Amino acid sequence: MKGLLKYLLLGTPKKNGVAEQMNRTLLERTRCLLSNAGLNRSFWGETINIACFLINRTPSTAIGLKTPIEIWNGKTTNYSNLRIFGCNAYYHVNEGKLVLRSRKGLFMGYGDGVKDYRSGHQLKGKFFSAEM
Repeated sequence: MKGLLKYLLLGTPKKNGVAEQMNRTLLERTRCLLSNAGLNRSFWGETINIACFLINRTPSTAIGLKTPIEIWNGKTTNYSNLRIFGCNAYYHVNEGKLVLRSRKGLFMGYGDGVKDYRSGHQLKGKFFSAEM
C-alpha cells in the first residue's frame, strides 16, 4: 500500500497542472465577466457557471479546433442562444390584472432547458429561470 500512496498526490492540487490551469482560466474569466457587468463578488457562483458554459463552447486547438460540447455530444455547437452576461433581461410576473407583467433584471446565465435563461435581480439577490 505504501508504494501506491507514493504516486497518489491527494490534497496537492499544485501537482496537477491541467486542473490548476483550468481553475486559473475559470477565475480569470469570472473576474472579467463580473467587471464588465458591473457586479460585485456576491454573484461569483452564477458567474463561474457561465464561464464554464462559455469554455465548453469555445474551440480548442488541443482537440482539433472543436468544442468540448461537440466532442461530448457529437453535434456542432449552436451559438444562436448566446447573450451578453449582465445585460438587461425581463422576467414574467403575474401579480394582478392592472400590474405590470414583467420586471427588469439582469441576464445571469443559462438554465438547464434548451432555451432556458436565468435572470437575477441585483438588489434583491433573487434568481429566476425562464424559457425564451
